[in-house]
Amino acid sequence: MAKATIEEMRAEIDGALKNKGDDWVIAALIDGSIGYHTYNDAKRLIQSYKDGETEDWCERCMACYGCSLIHMMYSDVHRMFINEEHCPNLIAPLLNRVKSMSILNDSDSMMVSLAYPTL
Repeated sequence: MAKATIEEMRAEIDGALKNKGDDWVIAALIDGSIGYHTYNDAKRLIQSYKDGETEDWCERCMACYGCSLIHMMYSDVHRMFINEEHCPNLIAPLLNRVKSMSILNDSDSMMVSLAYPTL
């Protein structure tokens, strides 16, 4: 399998944002990070991407993606598309869980983030 180019990565991220919406991409980022990203943090990452940022300095992005926001977002979005294709019954509950996280304050959001792998 050929490695995706930056243009292909951007096209997949942009397509997800346009066709699936921000909450779907937020869910992809939260689930892909196994809860490392909170709802508000994932929302911030999406806004940074939309604003033209290509790098992020969170620990996950630095350690796993060489600070490349595009690579990190693509990894999570691409995996979410694969999950949606192969395990479609898992996506709706994930989206509902993530949407419910949108009302949490920062400290409660962090608590959910810490427990995410066992939810």
